[in-house]
Amino acid sequence: MDKNLFFRNFAYHHLQRLPFGGIVRGDAWREAAEEAEQAFIRRLFICGIPILTVRELNDLVSIELGKGLPLLAVKRSSSKVCGYIGFLEIFKLRYKGVFPMPHGGMNITPVLRKTQKIFFDVGRVREDLTKSGITRTTFSLFSALKQMMPQGWEICPVYSKQSSFGYYYANGFSDRSDSIKQNLIGDSPIEIASGDIFLSVITDFEATVVQKNALMAMKHAGVRLFTIIYDLIPLTHGRYCPQNIVDAYQKWIHVISEFDGVIADSRSVAEEYRLWRQKHLPQNDDFSISWFHLGSEVEKVAGSTGIPEDAGQVFSAMASRPSLLEVSTVEPRKGYGQALAAFERLWAKGVDVNFVIVGRKGWKIDELAKKIDEHPENGKRLFWLKGISDEYLNKVYEAASCVLFPSEAEGFGLAVVEGARHGKPLILRDLPVFREIAGENATYFQGIEPQELANCIEQWLKNKENGCVIPSTGINPLTWEDSANMLLSRLPLG
Repeated sequence: MDKNLFFRNFAYHHLQRLPFGGIVRGDAWREAAEEAEQAFIRRLFICGIPILTVRELNDLVSIELGKGLPLLAVKRSSSKVCGYIGFLEIFKLRYKGVFPMPHGGMNITPVLRKTQKIFFDVGRVREDLTKSGITRTTFSLFSALKQMMPQGWEICPVYSKQSSFGYYYANGFSDRSDSIKQNLIGDSPIEIASGDIFLSVITDFEATVVQKNALMAMKHAGVRLFTIIYDLIPLTHGRYCPQNIVDAYQKWIHVISEFDGVIADSRSVAEEYRLWRQKHLPQNDDFSISWFHLGSEVEKVAGSTGIPEDAGQVFSAMASRPSLLEVSTVEPRKGYGQALAAFERLWAKGVDVNFVIVGRKGWKIDELAKKIDEHPENGKRLFWLKGISDEYLNKVYEAASCVLFPSEAEGFGLAVVEGARHGKPLILRDLPVFREIAGENATYFQGIEPQELANCIEQWLKNKENGCVIPSTGINPLTWEDSANMLLSRLPLG
């Protein structure tokens, strides 16, 4: 999390009123302000006047004067604590091992009860408004699982607090809206029973490492621990990730490999993990490695609505010419650089086609993001829709001519099945996981040069004119109910 998050929030709401305040009106400042809205706030009043404000959001604490002027920011990770005044780091405290947990919090002594529980770890997703693939997956799986729990079982969303030992019930998690605000004070520690299942649905590196002692205590008390893994990209394609992500992933995967099993989101990822485990860890016949597939119904995610005023311009452009849609976080491995360069070559040749991007800004793409924002085709035949609602995304899928996915590494590729559910043809990089999901029901390309993708798109457009593109109708996308049922079959509920 950006250490200057709360400063950006203050600047966005207050400094932009000043003559020079135009610099804080961009999307990055607005998104930071929206994220800061989810912070837990404490205020000190003297004679009814607010003197100090303390804001806490995940690993970041801000101490502010009055109702919002940041004085000091403290950012904590699993290996250090750093303090900042503005952009200046004033102290750093490093430590090793598992972050020391206070004695208060979850009681690890098993209780007796008539029902067993699946503790569904939602972590940071309980307050995530980014509309990312992992957010849609978490909400969708939970909603489906909640409706199909077998007799004698119930499912409970939970999360951890970095300053407390163990896990807490995430009250109100299922009531999703565009303004999720949990009452963290009212959330009580979980009570475990032997035979319960703890299922981690998100890849939360730091929380898992911090709570390792609590998780292992649960395991020794008879709770079975399972983790869904979506990819091994920080291990297999670390060059695309920030170094801190690679380091954190290394710690995380070793921790979860001490539990009872992993459930991958594809057969390909399960095989990658099996080979990695075989090479790096001692054999354990009791450790379970299985897989399932994700669902694809954007409209069943039951949440965010709203279509902006400028959507009409987007839909008008998409209706006037063929439109290729890529839905994914904008980061290096997703192939956006190659795709944009390919479309530039097509536009230069006079090929009239739209490139529509749906996804939030990720890491290591500042230069590409600036290029997209300042591109002469931006708003004409190039569109970047950031953080849009599920309702808007659904309509963009419907308006698209084709779904493009040039990613160089994937664990599943949610847009593949979402595109197929909308009946859209697919242009995919020739990856094993895409072959697993789409089979022969997609157009594939190879190579990382822009011209190779440009040739593929140009040929696809010619095939479209002739009515002979490869359809995606042979793909049988799972509903979220199908996906949840498949996931349940991987858990030891008997």
